Amino acid sequence: MRRWFASSGVIRPRSILDFGCGNGAFSRAVLDVVDDARVVASDYHAEAPHELAGSLSERLSYRSYDELDRHGERYEIIICRHVLEHVHEPVGMLRRLSALLAPDGSILLEVPWYESPLRRLFGRFWHGYYVPFHTLHYSRRGIENVVREAGLDVISAQGAEMPTMGRNLQNVLRRPYGPALFVLGVALHPIQLAIGRVSGRSTAQQLLIRHRVGAA
Repeated sequence: MRRWFASSGVIRPRSILDFGCGNGAFSRAVLDVVDDARVVASDYHAEAPHELAGSLSERLSYRSYDELDRHGERYEIIICRHVLEHVHEPVGMLRRLSALLAPDGSILLEVPWYESPLRRLFGRFWHGYYVPFHTLHYSRRGIENVVREAGLDVISAQGAEMPTMGRNLQNVLRRPYGPALFVLGVALHPIQLAIGRVSGRSTAQQLLIRHRVGAA
């Protein structure tokens, strides 16, 4: 995470938006990585998730998706991590997020990588399909096209890993995900990492994007 923030070019960010925060675990982790920054967690719920509510403070707050436009605040870093694969209009969503960026701000975007070798290895059991919750699947060219259509520029792109072997095996075995599959997934994670290194295509892709030069 530290390397990801460092790549944004914002040396000491003061305002960070974690959009699509889920249960808020990543938002809380950000506080430990970026000193003195104020983090706003946001999702579609009117109220903060239960797991996050007990952690709210002067540095960590929650705003629903509908509230984001109401305060006129601009963020130096916007995190959009594993969100775009869930939405039907990713271009429109990125345009809305870009309107919340400070002039020199950056969006840190992460989505599953459709070109991952694990998709070919597991076929229809690949966890990245996550039917019916993942509505779109992105190749590298596909996500870059979405970014550019939204009026933004890709500054850098790289692979990223998430431990998915246990979930893939859950789909193959058609059994509930529990401690045994968790442990098995952890044991097989080095194999996943090796596949990503050899192929050059990991389970997810991270992009650093900014306002197009000359844009707002």
